[in-house]
Amino acid sequence: MVKIVESNLVFTSGRVERRLSARRSTQRIAIHHTASGDVSAETVHGWHRNRGWMGIGYHYLVRQSGDIERGRAEELRGIHAPAANADSIAIALAGNFELAPPAADQLDALVWLIRDIHSRYGELTLIRHRDLQATACPGRLFPWEEMLRRIQQRTHLVVRGDTLFSLARRYGVTVEQLRQWNNLSSGVIRVGQLLVVSQNI
Repeated sequence: MVKIVESNLVFTSGRVERRLSARRSTQRIAIHHTASGDVSAETVHGWHRNRGWMGIGYHYLVRQSGDIERGRAEELRGIHAPAANADSIAIALAGNFELAPPAADQLDALVWLIRDIHSRYGELTLIRHRDLQATACPGRLFPWEEMLRRIQQRTHLVVRGDTLFSLARRYGVTVEQLRQWNNLSSGVIRVGQLLVVSQNI
């Protein structure tokens, strides 16, 4: 099941960034990768403090397991791309997507998180780090078009008692459609699984 893990990180003044400040505008979500292995928010926090920042510049870090670790508080100004710090929420995915694509659970969690943010701020523009400055981030193997398509799909987070038959009745589709849209080889679904329940945008 998708969950947000509170990292309880301590932010201290740095030579580049002296204080945490509230973001005055929220217009965009910026997607990054860590260009590393499956590291924790605490590890990235240390890297960014070594740059003279107060701590991790991202608001969220999505691990390969699908866990989402909190970085900066969502309402604070990030420090991740100079052209977008003032008006964006930054999400980083742990991994190097120049070498391999995100894990399936990781991409599921990212889609869930973006939809969750949209539920609070309205539909925000999605941008890649490389749309803002000269960088490969979030990597050539990041499935950008697939992510955009999935965000527009109607989805359902499976809870105890759900079956393909009950979901098909609830959303006015067939069991076969649910199996096809979600690449299911059987009728077995699990609690916490994110299922596409409509292809309509």
